[in-house]
Amino acid sequence: MRPRTLPLAVSLLLGCAGLAHASLEDAADSYRRGAAMERAGDNADALVEYQAALGHDPQYFYAWRQMGNCYVRLRQVPKAIDAYDRYLAAKPDDLAVRDYAERLRKAADPAAGTGRWTGLGSGSGSGASSGTASAPARNEFFAGVLLRPVLMGTSDLAAMVPSGASGPSGSSLGLGYGLEGGWRHASGFYGVLGYYTGLNKNFSWTQNSGAETNAITSHMGGFYVGPGYRYRLPLAWPLSVEADLGIGQAQLSYAYTVSLQGQGQVSSVSVNQAATLLVADLKAVARLWQGLDLEAGLGYQGAALGQMNGPNGTIQDAQGNNAKLDDSGLDATVAVEYGF
Repeated sequence: MRPRTLPLAVSLLLGCAGLAHASLEDAADSYRRGAAMERAGDNADALVEYQAALGHDPQYFYAWRQMGNCYVRLRQVPKAIDAYDRYLAAKPDDLAVRDYAERLRKAADPAAGTGRWTGLGSGSGSGASSGTASAPARNEFFAGVLLRPVLMGTSDLAAMVPSGASGPSGSSLGLGYGLEGGWRHASGFYGVLGYYTGLNKNFSWTQNSGAETNAITSHMGGFYVGPGYRYRLPLAWPLSVEADLGIGQAQLSYAYTVSLQGQGQVSSVSVNQAATLLVADLKAVARLWQGLDLEAGLGYQGAALGQMNGPNGTIQDAQGNNAKLDDSGLDATVAVEYGF
């Protein structure tokens, strides 16, 4: 290269670098404006800004992801699928978007969906694909662990308290924990089998001018089996709603202890019996990773004994009726589940 042409070449290289930097800055500005409009709910204008970002810099691929989100909210699903495809062509390791795009594809055309992914489809509209990473719209086994706080009624325990007793107190909040698993069909219907234990409630009072202390503790655990259904919401982030109903058997244990002040324990009666268990839950499900879900919901669980038969006969309440144990109430379920 001649000495005179060297400064010209350097100037051209610096000029190109400056133009590239300016294009990247312009793309980032357009992207930020689009994001602000999207947060404000103005999806149509946000699309214009995202398209402008790609016009400034075609490699600004995050704009394709946001365009897909906007198209979903505008109910233009084929365009949303195409936008997600273009984003995933540049960032194939984004499993959450890949998972959601495949579910959109399956919902838009069940016959075309394969439950697998390779990347861009053959057309810009439907983006039909086949592929390499499993999507949730398929038959699968699932298993997980759960926590189940339950606010149980205390009316059955309160019936044990005679008139004139003082200081009846206790806790009706129990914490269950256990396992849950089953098989889910691609349609969303599933069968579930669960087991949990650890639910307790306590009640105590004093009578005879405080000389006598009465304490009741109960515990419940059990298993259940039943049907359920999961519906996937048409949102950009993988969210679902799940409902299930189970029936099974609970094991109820009950201990009634009476103590006299200064004399220690006077008597203790225990009961351990089985009862029918009912469980019903409605849960929101968020997909954290491919196959890994976080669930949270509300529901009802219940099991009751019409009478309690102790070693010395049927236990009576304060009114002389057969005492019952009713471990039923509202529950809040939190679970982590994995499908395979």
